[in-house]
Amino acid sequence: MKFLLKLKHYQLFMMTWGIGIIINVLSFSNPDLLLRFFPLIAGLFGLGTLGWMWAIVIQLHDKLPVSSPINVEHFKKIFIVPIIYIVIVALLIYRQINGPVRETIIPEALMIFLIVIMHIGSLIAIFYGMAIAAKTIKSIEMSKNARFSDYIGEFFLLWFSLIGYWVLQPRINKIARSGKPEIGMV
Repeated sequence: MKFLLKLKHYQLFMMTWGIGIIINVLSFSNPDLLLRFFPLIAGLFGLGTLGWMWAIVIQLHDKLPVSSPINVEHFKKIFIVPIIYIVIVALLIYRQINGPVRETIIPEALMIFLIVIMHIGSLIAIFYGMAIAAKTIKSIEMSKNARFSDYIGEFFLLWFSLIGYWVLQPRINKIARSGKPEIGMV
């Protein structure tokens, strides 16, 4: 995942948002085509964006100041939940669209309940991951442990990745290359 930190902002954008937008435009007159490509779009976006946040926390952890206590093992245990969830949902959608129709052993109401619980758990884990990734970026730039008020902007840029890639990725490129941000990068 370290390669995600070295991509230019437009490359990261094209990998996560761009391909999906292109497929949407090309399949405008053929919605069935969009349904067939949906697992690919969701996979690239979800794993690209979550992989980017994963790489920020894991790969840049050694550049954190000593005063910044981020528990990487705790992050890994929590953040793996949405990654697994996205893979499972993409595979289920692909199977539903492209596979033969079969009767399921699990009642529909139980399946919906499980999906809702997994979805809520994934959302909580994603927000936690965004907060840790934002704290990592800002703590490295400030050379001290950042508080939430210090990294709230980075948190929202991670949340709204459509804009965040363009703003955060050049800063992350500098951190990944040099290890120390330039003066005035904050």
